[in-house]
Amino acid sequence: MTSLKEKEITMRTNLSLFLFVLILASGCINHDVEESIIPCNCDNPTNQIDEANSMIIGEWSWISTAYPIRGSETIFETPQNTNNQINYIFTTDSMTILKNGANVYKAKYSIRYLGGSSNSQTDILVIEYSYSNTSGGESMLYLDKKCMSLINSANDAGGNVLLARK
Repeated sequence: MTSLKEKEITMRTNLSLFLFVLILASGCINHDVEESIIPCNCDNPTNQIDEANSMIIGEWSWISTAYPIRGSETIFETPQNTNNQINYIFTTDSMTILKNGANVYKAKYSIRYLGGSSNSQTDILVIEYSYSNTSGGESMLYLDKKCMSLINSANDAGGNVLLARK
């Protein structure tokens, strides 16, 4: 039979082991959410419409949506915390968005310069899209060969979408 002192030592040992594992595990968590969810960045985005029109064609996987809120922390949605897999498929003139394999949006799109300027050295690209007879929208577009960023957070409205080429 185990004595009371032996039980106390065993409980203390188990508690110490539990606390050690808990501290060790918490040290492995990446608390910098933004860095942990971004496997790519648009390091060298194009500012040429023709290049963007050819570069955008293909399938892109959703990595994250960031909702910057003035005076507060940015909120991130990811496939992991929403349980959604979203893919964007671009052809020469249309965009299809699949959510968990189901077609949720189809739109025509075009790429132009912000403000309609033709000065590609200083201007930002914009992707403009229109859904059938409903509405449309536009996003600032940062695009390189492996990543696409759609900036929709002007004036605290909308989220910034990060996509990676599949």
